[in-house]
Amino acid sequence: MPLAQVPEVESCVAKQKYIVNHVQYLCLKTPNNTTLFPVGCAVTNSPDAVLLNRGSVIQNDRFIYQCDYENATVKYRAISCMFGTVEIAPGSRLKAGKTEYVCSHGNSTDYMILTEKKYLHSLCSLGHVNASLVVDEAERCPGISTTMYQSDFGTGSIVFYDIIKLILIPSNREKKN
Repeated sequence: MPLAQVPEVESCVAKQKYIVNHVQYLCLKTPNNTTLFPVGCAVTNSPDAVLLNRGSVIQNDRFIYQCDYENATVKYRAISCMFGTVEIAPGSRLKAGKTEYVCSHGNSTDYMILTEKKYLHSLCSLGHVNASLVVDEAERCPGISTTMYQSDFGTGSIVFYDIIKLILIPSNREKKN
């Protein structure tokens, strides 16, 4: 079972797995090096978390998540939003009665945001299925309750530690023993 704690690369336990910010690491040791290698993702940051292999996809009630691996870095991120069993693509909106859902990226981040707007009356024009309910909601249509849900996110890269030289080696450089 992985440990939900932040490991120290110098003293991690060989073959032990750790979960840090939704990334699962494996501690590897050789006589000259210790490596924390990101092997997958974790849905939560707890020891009993559901684990995802790199490339896997999972969904909960508000988001669809993917565990990506690129350039020695694992990334756990939302790739779209959910409303019940309906997927809402980033940049899209969905209306259900007097409720509107908008899926968007956070301000230049890898976070996904699901905005839920509830209209507390039926007095504003609801438009058609893919149109915005009103142009300027605050002035033209008072009585809107808004909630925003932010997705989980985690990223982690490989860490090489040279036991002899007592230095970290960047993952983009070849290790030399």
